[in-house]
Amino acid sequence: MCWGENEAGHALDKSARYIDCNGFYLDWMDSQTGVPQVFFQQPCEVPRGDARALGSIFCVWTDGALGSEQRLLEQYPFYPCVLTFAERIWRGSREKRRDCMARIPSKGTEEWKAFAEFERRLVYHRDHYFAGIPFAYVEQADMEWRLIGPFDHHGQNDFSFDPERIIKEEYAVNDTVLGCSLGKLAEARCRSVHCMICSMPTAKSFVRGIGLR
Repeated sequence: MCWGENEAGHALDKSARYIDCNGFYLDWMDSQTGVPQVFFQQPCEVPRGDARALGSIFCVWTDGALGSEQRLLEQYPFYPCVLTFAERIWRGSREKRRDCMARIPSKGTEEWKAFAEFERRLVYHRDHYFAGIPFAYVEQADMEWRLIGPFDHHGQNDFSFDPERIIKEEYAVNDTVLGCSLGKLAEARCRSVHCMICSMPTAKSFVRGIGLR
């Protein structure tokens, strides 16, 4: 088993047979970061497998005891990341792109085109073969973001705010009106999993990011 040159802190001995488990642990990931992280990995840190580079393992590492398989599918982006893992293992990768694992490549680049093309196939599988099954992934290659906030959570990390319940152009918070140029949003454009609101904690507030399709 190997963890990779950067993560292990020393060069990988590629003279022995090895199986890669670096970057393919499904633990902290949410689907929007997990899919690109897996997609831009390079299994075994070689373009193609050979007699020494034998393949990779994809592990689900739960931090707590889950009561059922259904809970695992609800809490972790299992199917989106497993399909991405299959894509990367079967097709290989010319290089490991650490710079793209936490940020979608700039639109129009070769890396972006490759990710956008894969993403279209990924959501096709979601819509045709995983109906009724937890499959938490939203197309993001073309997604535009607008930030609104900050919202003071008064030191309570589980504090809830209006953007988590309804998308509007403006929000009144005490004596302050917070807004972002969202334009008119049709309800149909914000289908359940196709409208994503995420929280990014700052020192004492949350900034809300709203992804628009």
